[in-house]
Amino acid sequence: MPSSKAKALKKQEEEAKRQEEMNKRAQDAADKLFRQHERERIQNEKCDKVKRENEQVMILLERDRLSKEKTLYTPIANEKQYRLHLALKEYQKYQDWENVVSQTWLPSVDSEADINSFLSTWETDGNAAREDSKRDLNTDFAMMAEAHDLIELILAEQDNARCKEATSKQPHPRIAFHRRNLMRIYEAVLTKLDEMTANMLQYLDKYVDRDEEQGITLCKENKALRYGLWAGDRRPRHRGVDYRELGVSMGPKEGAYLPKALDLVKERGIRVMQLNFDPMSPRIEEAQQGSQYRTLGCVVFIEVMQYPKLPQQVKEWTLRHETTLAKGLQRHPYPPLQATDNEAKPIKVSFVVPPTVVVRHLAPFIGIWSQDEETWVMQGTSDFDYKRDTRTVTFATQHLSCMAIIQEKGFDVPYEEWSLIPQSDSEVLFVIEGKRRGEISDREVQILIKDNKCRVVAPDEPELDRLCESWYSPATLLRHLCDSGYNFIFTDKDAEYFPDVLPKAKKMELQAYEDISNFCSVYAFASSKHNAARAGLQPGVTCEDPTLALFRTSREMRPESQDTPFKPDNEDTRWWTIRYGIGSCAITRCEETSDTADIRIPDGHESHLNLFMCRSADPEAAAEVHRRYDNGNLLLHTAVFELLCMTRPLSFG
Repeated sequence: MPSSKAKALKKQEEEAKRQEEMNKRAQDAADKLFRQHERERIQNEKCDKVKRENEQVMILLERDRLSKEKTLYTPIANEKQYRLHLALKEYQKYQDWENVVSQTWLPSVDSEADINSFLSTWETDGNAAREDSKRDLNTDFAMMAEAHDLIELILAEQDNARCKEATSKQPHPRIAFHRRNLMRIYEAVLTKLDEMTANMLQYLDKYVDRDEEQGITLCKENKALRYGLWAGDRRPRHRGVDYRELGVSMGPKEGAYLPKALDLVKERGIRVMQLNFDPMSPRIEEAQQGSQYRTLGCVVFIEVMQYPKLPQQVKEWTLRHETTLAKGLQRHPYPPLQATDNEAKPIKVSFVVPPTVVVRHLAPFIGIWSQDEETWVMQGTSDFDYKRDTRTVTFATQHLSCMAIIQEKGFDVPYEEWSLIPQSDSEVLFVIEGKRRGEISDREVQILIKDNKCRVVAPDEPELDRLCESWYSPATLLRHLCDSGYNFIFTDKDAEYFPDVLPKAKKMELQAYEDISNFCSVYAFASSKHNAARAGLQPGVTCEDPTLALFRTSREMRPESQDTPFKPDNEDTRWWTIRYGIGSCAITRCEETSDTADIRIPDGHESHLNLFMCRSADPEAAAEVHRRYDNGNLLLHTAVFELLCMTRPLSFG
């Protein structure tokens, strides 16, 4: 019998043989799997290569097609541009005649020399007025009204320059030119008001009865400003100051008397100025920075002023103190630099909101001008309250200085919806709705565009009556809307304050807006919820590429015989969603009712140079598209183009 050692050896040999067979089978299986993977890899590489070649062929074919379309479209566009030039030239003749009829003695806003002469005359008139002890306040206020008229003329010209910049790719130099002149006029106005106030305080005895313990509360107003001066009050404590005729008042937030830190017993008065223009915000633009807030309607100055001691009467002589206060003002900041928190208590202030400002909150917010930051800040004001029947805003402030009603610039961003609704060959309705919050601030703004002018149709609010009754250029109308509380004008720098908005490429936007304006009276256009490029959202949910935009256009044309608003219902079968890029556009499979954006081109369609070529691709519609394009109202197209370029719905919608 074999030994146990031999049996163990034989068992090991059998185990080794079995292991070798298993390894061989595993190796054969691995080799087979490898060969299979290699065949699949080679096949996939062939497929990928064919796909890349096909894509390259499609790119080349698309490039060739777009090049041919550009060759075809260029003479059409040039011919339209020539007709537009003639139309604008003819309109300018009419406009020049209107300017002659309404000519004023005010300087030309395009001439710096004329403005210099105007300001020099101001200084001369001011010096002449100071020869008398008591100024003619009516003359001073008449000069303020003249300055207000000049400011409006410059702002209108600046609107035109802003419009030209928005419709081009380059900054417009006249914007800075007009801004510099505005700042000079603002400075001249503030200087003139300081001179007038210094003269009144120097000759306070001419206004105050010596036996009158309460001093004076002088109030005057015109279209440029509301002015109030309280001075000469010799009472030891003051419950408040009420400029009743101006609707402005000041009082203690706590306790029965104004804070001791005001030191009103030391020959001090309080000046209030409610200016119907904003002399401070141009400084933000001059610094070439964006802004988080925008002022609405007015700027209010509330300042504590030092005035000299009243003159002494010695027989027939009047001994008057001649100090630096005779020609200049000495302001006392509030709170004082050395004041304690217990001394510098908040002050309750009230004033009337201008009739052109729409209060879209329960109460307007008041901002303070920061001299250090050169911008508006929301620090130091609180306890806002608003009485709508009297349009009076009341708030508590820890600072007496320059303040204003402010609103977030991006309050309406991102736009909820926008649309262009053709009404006739010469009229289009532009509808834009700001960010929807489910609050009283929600509004839909409707702007009717007729030829190259426009006016507001909705909302129906008394503050906007002037914008509903008169026609304006697109840029001027948008500026007035901004001043009233509907801001639709932004820059890329302003977008830094809109954390969830990414502006689109300017080149793509200009091409898209020009295309849309060319057919604004033929097709209806509307926003697409899939367009917005939002920061922080998952790719694929929206169109994230800033060089691409999505918007909708009606599949059918507006019948020429229809003079009522043409807007199909929101069924996807009535609209095409257009994918627009730099140098190309295409109809997509995207549907507004879908949660995701499918921007692939459907079967039977292909990309084109622009909307004109895209609409002309249908042989049955090509002739009608060409005819409606050629017969379009060119002034209307220009106004729509300007309106779109300034509101930028593809970036901020």
